[in-house]
Amino acid sequence: MNPRKRIVPIGCFRAPVGFGRRAFTLIELLVVLLRFAIPQAQAQKPPANAAQRSGRETETLANWRFQMDAVDLGEKEEWCRRDFDRSAWATVSVPKAWDLYDEALWGYEGVGWYASTIDGTAARPAKIQRLKFGRVNYHAKVWLNGELLGENANGYLPFEFDVTGKLRSDSANLLVLRVDNRPRLSWLPGAKQIECIQYGGMLEPVTLETSPRIDICDLTVNVYQGSLAGKLAHHLGELDELVTGPSEEFIRRQLAAFPDKPLLITEFGARGVPGMHGDIVYSEDFQAACIQAAWKAIQNCEEASGGVLWSWADYYHRRTFVQYAVFGPYGVVTVDRRPKAALTALTRMYKGEQTR
Repeated sequence: MNPRKRIVPIGCFRAPVGFGRRAFTLIELLVVLLRFAIPQAQAQKPPANAAQRSGRETETLANWRFQMDAVDLGEKEEWCRRDFDRSAWATVSVPKAWDLYDEALWGYEGVGWYASTIDGTAARPAKIQRLKFGRVNYHAKVWLNGELLGENANGYLPFEFDVTGKLRSDSANLLVLRVDNRPRLSWLPGAKQIECIQYGGMLEPVTLETSPRIDICDLTVNVYQGSLAGKLAHHLGELDELVTGPSEEFIRRQLAAFPDKPLLITEFGARGVPGMHGDIVYSEDFQAACIQAAWKAIQNCEEASGGVLWSWADYYHRRTFVQYAVFGPYGVVTVDRRPKAALTALTRMYKGEQTR
């Protein structure tokens, strides 16, 4: 197996209340748990050529100042104003929990304010610009040049604001944050008294990302040649001609159309009715062989990042969605999690073995 490529059986679950209205993959859950447990002290740098290849520019904001607001006066006194005097505020490092700024702040749960500036030379009115916050714990309100950009009540995940056209080119731009990490029942972890320390402040970097007006960050495609698209294969002997060949050709066309863009095969797979065997479409044997034929095409395209197999388990769906069956037989295990022939093939593929 190409060490750069991985095959992943897809699966997801619904996030608990407070994590946003979206589905989280198991990998994302792990990220959430790690972020919950460990406040970041240093940022991980992306590959040096990643931004250049995408046409994006990324600037990490520095020169931060901090002021504790134990009695919550900041909003009343408008500490977000451009002309407010912040010369007495402490110079601090970001990312870093405010608990680590001084022993007196260890375990502090309350309000703190941050301020930084973005040089006017960073303004790109003809491009898309976003301010990205890796993690701010917990509730953050953000102002740019005295204008409220918005707020975020989640101390564990990144958030961002579109600042296209908002940066001034004729002067420094003032960025101000009000951060509140006081425990509330409506905020995670949802208790008035919390056993673990709620590290407050800006726990991951803040970056200004500039990108072209038309910007493709990642390229994702589905590959079902021979199983759902194009001329369909019905027997094992047809898989090289109708699955591997057309799939590889299709992937290479996408790579040629979008050079230097990461490409991930977000879906590939085939149907296999449990208990049905033999050299015929819809059998377990045909499904296993078809999956391997598509994976062979993905492996042949060195520039492709990998593939996500649809799907881990057979599933039920509405009759109005698919007419031919009362369930989706795309899984490598059955609805009740009994293994199918495709699971054996998937296991070998994951180890870098091809069975065809």
